[in-house]
Amino acid sequence: MLPDWTWQLCDTPGVGESEYADEEHFAQVYETFHSADVILWVIQADTRAFAEDQKALLKLTDNGKNRTQAHYVIALNQIDRVYPENWDSMKNCPSPEQSSFIPEKIDIVYERFSLYIPIRKTNIVPCSVLLSYGLENLVNVINEFEPKGVSCNEFI
Repeated sequence: MLPDWTWQLCDTPGVGESEYADEEHFAQVYETFHSADVILWVIQADTRAFAEDQKALLKLTDNGKNRTQAHYVIALNQIDRVYPENWDSMKNCPSPEQSSFIPEKIDIVYERFSLYIPIRKTNIVPCSVLLSYGLENLVNVINEFEPKGVSCNEFI
């Protein structure tokens, strides 16, 4: 069943591009972060380097003192590049070997991010935007949260 609301997607600049870019866009990202109903944080599945994301979340939450009431979803993008990088291209899904590593990857992401944001493991969604894998599940997870009503003019 489809929800009886529409999405308004606010795409903000990413973090970690450069200190200058992060500072230049921070006020706009902060405002959007604190007015959103759902925050979709996109990270690469084939890395364990989350320090820049963690620093950004600390800054956006004023060192954890000002967490938003938003719902959080983490898109674990590029899941096709997870070890051992033997994606089943015929079925467009993780190979059995990759599938065995994905729960561990979700656990790692949960451990690294739950200190900064109230995230549930079920809201960490493996996907590959490039290969159109897992996107329906991502949309379904986002649709679980009814919006409070927000506008976004800065980043569309």
